[in-house]
Amino acid sequence: MAHVSDAAPEAKADVGGDDTPPPQPDIGAIQRLSDVYRHGNRLMKETLSRSIDKKTLAEALEAEFPRRRLHRGYMKADLAAIRLPDPAPPGRPRHLYRVGTAVEHFDAGAQWRPGRVTRVIEQVKDEFDWEGDEEPTADDYHVFYNVDDMHMVPATELSLPIEFLLEEFGLRPLLWQQWAMLRLEERLRFQEDHPRDFMELDATEFGKKLWKIWLDHFDNRDFREKYDVHPFRDYLRERMLHPFRLIDMQTTEGGDWNVDESSNVSVYSYLSVLGAGGWMCACVFFVQILLPVALYFVSIDQPESRTFDPGYCSNEGTTVSKAVLFAVMLIYLIRVVPETMSNFLRTAGALDDPMSRTMSLRRVIWIQGDDTMFQRFGYALDVTMNTAYAALLYGLNILILYNTPPEDATDLILNALAIEFIHTLDEEIVDTSWWDPTKRFLKAGSVELTIRSTLRLHYVSDWRSFCKAFEVEEDAYQKALFGFSSLSLKDRAVATEDMGNPDNAVDNEDVWWLQLAALAVETRNARALAFFEGLPATFERVSLRKIARAALNWFSPRSHGVVGPDIIFGRYSKYYTWSKWEKVMFLPPPQRRGRGLRGRAPSKMHARQISPTGMANIEPSHSEEEIDVLNSARYGTSSLRNFKMKRLVDDSMFHHFREIWLVLSGYSFYVSVRNSIKRKERFGTIFSFFYGFIEWGAYMLDLLFPFVMVLAVVMVPACY
Repeated sequence: MAHVSDAAPEAKADVGGDDTPPPQPDIGAIQRLSDVYRHGNRLMKETLSRSIDKKTLAEALEAEFPRRRLHRGYMKADLAAIRLPDPAPPGRPRHLYRVGTAVEHFDAGAQWRPGRVTRVIEQVKDEFDWEGDEEPTADDYHVFYNVDDMHMVPATELSLPIEFLLEEFGLRPLLWQQWAMLRLEERLRFQEDHPRDFMELDATEFGKKLWKIWLDHFDNRDFREKYDVHPFRDYLRERMLHPFRLIDMQTTEGGDWNVDESSNVSVYSYLSVLGAGGWMCACVFFVQILLPVALYFVSIDQPESRTFDPGYCSNEGTTVSKAVLFAVMLIYLIRVVPETMSNFLRTAGALDDPMSRTMSLRRVIWIQGDDTMFQRFGYALDVTMNTAYAALLYGLNILILYNTPPEDATDLILNALAIEFIHTLDEEIVDTSWWDPTKRFLKAGSVELTIRSTLRLHYVSDWRSFCKAFEVEEDAYQKALFGFSSLSLKDRAVATEDMGNPDNAVDNEDVWWLQLAALAVETRNARALAFFEGLPATFERVSLRKIARAALNWFSPRSHGVVGPDIIFGRYSKYYTWSKWEKVMFLPPPQRRGRGLRGRAPSKMHARQISPTGMANIEPSHSEEEIDVLNSARYGTSSLRNFKMKRLVDDSMFHHFREIWLVLSGYSFYVSVRNSIKRKERFGTIFSFFYGFIEWGAYMLDLLFPFVMVLAVVMVPACY
């Protein structure tokens, strides 16, 4: 049983350049109408329905179900007007967001999307006993929210806009998020039947513990004084803890982000997510390219080959051969085309299944430029082999079948089956019992993607970028780290010392843990050492990484490791410099300098500076024109009302296909190359440049493939 809250939706704002507020509907009338429909008083319903004019109902209807289906986003006025919801009536659940509130929704594309709450829905839980005499209490309800054209969104997927939270609390919580993600990675293990194994550890609870430790720190007392009395403190904490909750969703059985039951996973997906498995990918890629080309040259080498014959459409085939060829073409049309398009959309992150969500998260890291070289190659192969390759392979097979001698219908079937085997080889290997039968490695890789998408190691590794990003005075930073040989938080020597020092433990459990690990080393107790210090976990025994590091050593970009470590949950150990973090974590001011929304100067922060995963995109300032162009396609805020492309990207018909559109529009190519140039990555720039053209062509081929197959079903058998 569900009913609508007493709050009513606002009218939809004009999406044009006019800032005049739209006429507001009769809120009181709609509230009364909502109550009448809820309680089912027919007489009262008929009376009140006549008392509400048609215009008011039309405005309310357009607000919740807009015909143009354009995301409104939010403007500065929306942020300044954010208020806490009213207290819940007795026996009713608490609402976290009011109708009309500007929010952000974490969607299946692994990005925070701006929107506006249009309705609040209270739904009694399934386990409530309706046969009893008691009425539902507040604890017996689920509360959902309609946000623009998204319906029944749980509160866990909503947040107040990050821009609003940054204005209210400053950037210090974001720095905590960086430190906390590194602390989490240090604690996680890839070690079955271990209390700290990534499938066992409650990441959300660990994040809450780290938040409390940070909040109660003596050097954080100025922030704590403001935080304790701030009405939106819980919203800030939940937004900062969101990556931890996402990790729990990735490791919870049956969760929307758990890839346990995902199908259509290939060896290229493992290379894309883990950056490992290069040997197998190389072998499979060689087979999938060589065999179709070999079959094609064998077919045209036949005496009966008509590929270059002027009478190409000779119509000499037997009736049986034509029927077999037509059946093969029909199978391609009704099975291969839908399957190819589904794989294409899954790879592009446009579907709502766990693997598609993971690929969306993977694409976020690709756009950010935070992946290693092998992850980049893996992602490029995964996209290409699930888009252009399928279209080219079946297109080539049409030519192979057409050149098969007409008198041998058996060869038509065998050639078609051979192509099917070649096409699915990369997925068949993943389904074997010796590869990764429980997808444990893939799940661990998806957790690492969440950690990687939240961290901003490019700024943490360079102290001047750190100061600019988190609004820290350079003199204060240098003074805090006085006595250290390096001012960077990336320091292998300091990290090695800090990881084994009980003084840097986060809690008493860690102190005890480190002491036992040291005792295990001293007593040479191998089993205890494996338990307390852990075992390095890698996906492949013989890593291609070491060979590539030697071959590509002269490229060595300034980023955090283009040929990075392949140890699961140990990639960022150089940043475990806890003694340094202790001194700089509380340097950002608790209030952003000269900024604010409530009675202060309006913020100059643009939505371009917010990353899809919720972390601030703490980059040097861009020109207004550049920010406008980037913002329009990336984040979709209505502050850029006059940019036409923004309307197209944010339109709901592109809501599930926005990544495809960003590729076809050239935006993804531009961002990837720009990020590589900014970070002075020689290899990354060259790779991004060439792959940008390949990706664009791959997407176009896959979109054109269904039309080619429809034409082939008719033309090929007729000409055979």
